[in-house]
Amino acid sequence: MIGFLLLVVAFVVFVGVLQYRKVKTMARRRTFIQDYDLTHLRPKLSRHHPKLTSEQLAQVELGLKQFFQANLLLEYQSLAMPSRVVDALWHEFILHTQEYHSFCYEAFGRFLHHCPSEAMIGKSKAQLSLRKTWRACCSIEGISPRKPAALPILFALDASLNIPDGYYYSAIDFREPIAKGDLGNTTYAGHIGCTSMDSNDNSTSSSTSNSSCSSDSSCSSGCSS
Repeated sequence: MIGFLLLVVAFVVFVGVLQYRKVKTMARRRTFIQDYDLTHLRPKLSRHHPKLTSEQLAQVELGLKQFFQANLLLEYQSLAMPSRVVDALWHEFILHTQEYHSFCYEAFGRFLHHCPSEAMIGKSKAQLSLRKTWRACCSIEGISPRKPAALPILFALDASLNIPDGYYYSAIDFREPIAKGDLGNTTYAGHIGCTSMDSNDNSTSSSTSNSSCSSDSSCSSGCSS
């Protein structure tokens, strides 16, 4: 009996040590991503978007870091990239092959692949990948995914920076007036998060039978895997 209890105690201690190490590793990786210097990529991005100011380029860097944080939060899941301008910066980063490789293994413990949205087979898979990105970014910024009072920076950038052919999202339901732009090219972000799926935010989950998701809410320029 005593031997059995000792085995149980040893197992509990072992699991506790593993969990502690995982928490410490996640915290270290979050800090690494947040503090990583991406400013050397600005000249390359400026070639594609010459009208962006230094302050706006810095915002794009924050958007890419949020996408990386979302991938860290939902490890090993395929996440859609909801911003054209951030996707362009991500692509420039990937072209720095050795640096990007080192960054990925320090930030994620693996290589984070980029694939175009066309590679996501089927519209439902693209929508699911986008919902995962949306919920992760909302979790990072403390936003309700079903009733957003604001947009996470990753989803707001294309519209706020007036990116040509960008993916525009709104935190305002289409039933309410929107002062700027043509709603035909804008997705109400609350529809992205309305379908039931695994989430840490229990207050925002709902059944698919009550879903009012827009069938056009799968806008994305690429995905991670």
